[in-house]
Amino acid sequence: MIKGDVVDDKTAAFYQFFGMPAVSPSGVADALNSDDPSSDVEVDIASNGGDVFAASEIYTMLKGVQGNVTVNIQGLAASAASVIAMAGDKVNISPTAQIMIHKAWSQQAGNSDDLNHEANVLNGIDQSIASAYEAKTGMKQSDLLQLMSNETWLTAKDAVDKGFADEIMFANENQLQPVNAISHIPSKKAINKFMNLFIKHNNMESDADDDGDNNLNQAINPLYAEGSTVKVLADHMPGMEGAVGTVKHAYNGNTYMIDYQPTDGSPEVLDHKWVTEDELTEPDPIENETNSQHANSLKKSKLAILFGKK
Repeated sequence: MIKGDVVDDKTAAFYQFFGMPAVSPSGVADALNSDDPSSDVEVDIASNGGDVFAASEIYTMLKGVQGNVTVNIQGLAASAASVIAMAGDKVNISPTAQIMIHKAWSQQAGNSDDLNHEANVLNGIDQSIASAYEAKTGMKQSDLLQLMSNETWLTAKDAVDKGFADEIMFANENQLQPVNAISHIPSKKAINKFMNLFIKHNNMESDADDDGDNNLNQAINPLYAEGSTVKVLADHMPGMEGAVGTVKHAYNGNTYMIDYQPTDGSPEVLDHKWVTEDELTEPDPIENETNSQHANSLKKSKLAILFGKK
């Protein structure tokens, strides 16, 4: 099944950790390898799309299946998910479903040369996407690129008329998974930082287990002692970059747990945030004083609420 965001294998580990639906090339490969290579395959799709290259891998794997591939579009087959749908020898679409096609996009920073280069890359990606549509529909690539430029939403009837689907089916309503928003996929930078912290945390727990102790090992003479004030340089959590906080625990492996005051306007002090030593620094004296004043103010506010005062 193609349900949830289409992501690469590394990002899929992030989604799986938080229990979020996603599909990746390795997941599809595992499903295909579990059956007889010559058996027929049925693919149900309800996805907002996602990573275009992950979708290309999945499309290629499905096209390489020896048996017949039947695709059932149950909800929305948008963006990259619409490319995967084109791998079907037969594409069925629910009367309540839609296909959405549009041009690829990215977030690029740099000078004019960088941006021109990125534009050429995106144009090439658009042509690759249109090739999958062209192979299924028989339409001219120029016409398909125009539909993509217009961000075209196809009803079941439109999809069949234009050749994106072969037949309108009567979907089982219990299987419908309608979607009314296009999801945002976390950036590779955020995923990399999350995975690095996660791996470090697991390694610390593993080291503690090897020592026969269920608790994490406290650091000896850490750079930032427990109770000291620090400034956070990391940007992998909202409101964390530039925040001033207090070291709650210091562990082996140059890893710290801190309490900090978010910089995004959140009124609460957050705790149990893991950071590494290279993501911390000593705050300026003014920041130290401001943080102390804010903490005292926060304590007074909580006491006022506790006793019914404002």
